Amino acid sequence: IHISEALAGLPFDVTFLNFTDVKTRNLSQYQVIINAGRAGSAWSGGSAWADDEVVERLTEWTARGGVFLGVNEPSAVPGYHRYFRMSHVLGVDLDTGDRVCHGAWPVEQWTGGRMREERPVGAGHPAEPAVRAGHLSEHSAGAGHPAKPAALTELMHLPAKQNLYLTEEQTRVLRGEGGLLKASCHPFGKGKGIYLSGFCYTPQAAWALERLLLWAAGNPKGTAPVTDNPATQCAYYPKSGKLVVLNNTQEMQKTDVVIREHGSVTAELTGDQSVCETIGTDSPDVPE
Repeated sequence: IHISEALAGLPFDVTFLNFTDVKTRNLSQYQVIINAGRAGSAWSGGSAWADDEVVERLTEWTARGGVFLGVNEPSAVPGYHRYFRMSHVLGVDLDTGDRVCHGAWPVEQWTGGRMREERPVGAGHPAEPAVRAGHLSEHSAGAGHPAKPAALTELMHLPAKQNLYLTEEQTRVLRGEGGLLKASCHPFGKGKGIYLSGFCYTPQAAWALERLLLWAAGNPKGTAPVTDNPATQCAYYPKSGKLVVLNNTQEMQKTDVVIREHGSVTAELTGDQSVCETIGTDSPDVPE
């Protein structure tokens, strides 16, 4: 529910999918599919993950450029070679006791560099939220605010979950603590699998989630800008040329907002302040 709360305030077109939808819909219209929740719960899907067709379709979709985001115990169901049925995409699994005699790759923080097959790729939950292709906003990284995926996860309260292990050598650890995995990314074909050990809503965590999804999706072109300060949020209405910037704290905050058509806008806000400014319009027919 924390993921849903975060997505509700972000400039993404979100669709909730059930498992029948996964098997019958054209998944290419979505850039990201999210599965989040505890094993056996309605949130994660429980025994519905025993359906091989679901796993096959999501695997094919990711390989063709989708981003599969798993949170907590995604796709978990007992009785199979791997506990997370999408572990081959995520590059992560949970040891339930079967691997007591097996070795494991060390959890070492990824220090950066280009990830294999890092290119524009294509968020859901059963109901799985799915972000429709063509409606991810432009990341302000395009104007000098680069996304640092490992740094973004520092703004999220991720639990230290025991018994997680890497299933693939190519899995990059975005965040770890005391040898325990908290966040990772795994290239899979033209797409990616991203894992988070949990997610707790805060305005800063929602800001970080937005930028993480944009980074994973290759920072696609769009019209909705983002702020470069996690304590702030913004919304831009191109037809009226109105930009609204909000300070989510009680302290003074300064933030830059980059709008593709109009350049960079700097806002200074007092505690809990919101401002609305006219930046410009995309249509001459819109009255001032």
